[in-house]
Amino acid sequence: MDATKLLTDDECFKMQSIKSYAEPKVKPAPLDARDWSIITFILNTGVRVGEFVQIRTNWLYFARQIRPSMEIPKECAKYGSGRIIPLNDKCKEVVSYLITSLWFGLWDEENHYAWSGQPKTSPMTVRQVQRIIHERSLYIIGRAITPHTLRHTFASRLLRVASIKVVQELLGHASIQSTQIYTHTNTQELQDAVQKL
Repeated sequence: MDATKLLTDDECFKMQSIKSYAEPKVKPAPLDARDWSIITFILNTGVRVGEFVQIRTNWLYFARQIRPSMEIPKECAKYGSGRIIPLNDKCKEVVSYLITSLWFGLWDEENHYAWSGQPKTSPMTVRQVQRIIHERSLYIIGRAITPHTLRHTFASRLLRVASIKVVQELLGHASIQSTQIYTHTNTQELQDAVQKL
């Protein structure tokens, strides 16, 4: 993976700051908050965009509690390989926003999409999510990125603190070879660090 396609730590911070989504001194609008929630959630879970659009409310919130983890069922996962992804504090912040702003009054609808399209009973499309991420990244960090950039960034950041086996499992890769692409990025980070001496 080309390191220039990853987000820097500073870019990650900006993309996850709700203040970045609106003009200075202007309160973020509902669409700003929705877009923030999409980008922050993908960046902190590493889900594929095709999996993201299928996420249901009850995968994240059940019995009036935010779940500690989300299960991607094998029917929704690429290659039929389901997995469990823990939800960190940033993801829980996103779910809290969804509960109060987007899901209000939908608690009994188990099949409600977490991020719905039009009509509300249908999921957002992959293309809608791609467009949101493209446009917001241009505005916030000055360059266009894709949902896959967020996934790659998640994996590379995770590899700093976890084993390649953990990264493989969280990404849902069938083969460790698919995950090894991220070790090259971190090798480059090591080379860059030594070069600065």
